[in-house]
Amino acid sequence: MRKVYFAPIIPLPAPRGFGPALEAHWERLRAPARRRASLAAWMLLSLALEEHGLEPGEVALLERGKPVFPDGRICFSLSHDEALCAVSLSEAPTGVDVERADRALSPSLIRRLDDADPVGRWCAWEACLKCSGEGWTRTPDGNAPARPAASLRVRDPQGSPHVIAAAFENAQEPVEWIERRFAT
Repeated sequence: MRKVYFAPIIPLPAPRGFGPALEAHWERLRAPARRRASLAAWMLLSLALEEHGLEPGEVALLERGKPVFPDGRICFSLSHDEALCAVSLSEAPTGVDVERADRALSPSLIRRLDDADPVGRWCAWEACLKCSGEGWTRTPDGNAPARPAASLRVRDPQGSPHVIAAAFENAQEPVEWIERRFAT
């Protein structure tokens, strides 16, 4: 299974069932937009799990901050910006990233990425780092990421273009992209 769910962000209550560590994390998020985006991403994960007959479970954080289910029943990754959130699900490690397609990158980073689509390349790089669990232990060097990343271009409800990239370890089947809307 290689699935990526994505949804526009709206104000939502905190999803239940992920454990006290995550609840404490949400309480520490003081910026309203950041908190709203984080809650939406976790709610999207909750909905995706439900579609697969799975309940949310207590989340653990790996050394570099990657959230995981300790029982290993399914691998996931989350990403969000102020307008869009995404969740990737797989039986093997996965990573996902969301970026505005018109995001401003520094000139030095653009030179290092050396690509006609630097934001798409940056987004793929982040997805691969999340998949590996390495986190920000490396910086982009212009080389292709170790894992291939699938990507999709979408627009948020306000019309802003976004790139979503997802990386999956040891998976051969195609990526299924699933758009969801939260009930208001």
